[in-house]
Amino acid sequence: TGAGSYETFPGSNDPAPVATDCRVAYDSGALYLGCLASDPSPEAIRAYITDRDQL
Repeated sequence: TGAGSYETFPGSNDPAPVATDCRVAYDSGALYLGCLASDPSPEAIRAYITDRDQL
């Protein structure tokens, strides 16, 4: 795990306004990355479902 997150756009290495927690793990065959990104307004996130999402 790491500590401290900063935003570079918009801003110039300002402390991030919301928390993001990332974890990294590995084994002999793969590298695993996982992030939990908090957002005070998740309804404002624009995302699209694609064929690869298989929903």
